Amino acid sequence: MDSYDIDRLKSRANLEAVKRVLIKYFYDKGFNESFDRQLYPAIIQDLSFAIPAFGNKIEVVPHIEELDQSSDKAVLGWNLFVLGNQRMYLGDTHHHSLGRLAEELKAGQMVIPENCAGAMRTTTPRRVVNFITRVLENKKSGFIDLSIASVAQDQATPSKPMSMSNQFYSRSGYGT
Repeated sequence: MDSYDIDRLKSRANLEAVKRVLIKYFYDKGFNESFDRQLYPAIIQDLSFAIPAFGNKIEVVPHIEELDQSSDKAVLGWNLFVLGNQRMYLGDTHHHSLGRLAEELKAGQMVIPENCAGAMRTTTPRRVVNFITRVLENKKSGFIDLSIASVAQDQATPSKPMSMSNQFYSRSGYGT
C-alpha cells in the first residue's frame, strides 16, 4: 500500500470513531430510542466539553434573534460551528424571563424545559452527526485525536463549561 492509501484508511477509521463518539454522546443525552426526535438546541452546548477532543473543532454559540424588554421575552438562535467556519443552524429557543435567561447564560448552563416547547425550527441528532462527520471528512484539519478524550475520561476531575457570556452575540456582531 502506498502512503495515500494508508492516509485514506486512517482518515476513514478516525471518522468512524468520531461518529461512534457522537452517537454515544447523544445516546447519553437521552436519545436512545430515536435519533430523529427534535433536539432542543441548548442541550448540546456542552459538546466540546463533554468530548475534549472536540475542544477546538466544534463550538455551539447562541445569538439574539429577538429581544423584547417590555414583555420580558427573548428568542435565541443557536449555531453549531465546525472547524470555525462551517455553520449549522440548530434552531431557536424562546425565553419568557430575561432575568432568568441572564443567570443561565452567566452560569453557562441553560435550563431545558421538560417538554422542550420553548424551541422552534430545531434539528435532530441524526442531522447534527451527519453534518459534523461530513465537515470533518472533507477537511484536512478534520482529523481528531481521540486519545485526548480517553485521557480526559481517565482523570477524575469533571469539567465545567466556561461561561457562555463571552460567546453570546447579537445579530449585529457586537457582544452583549
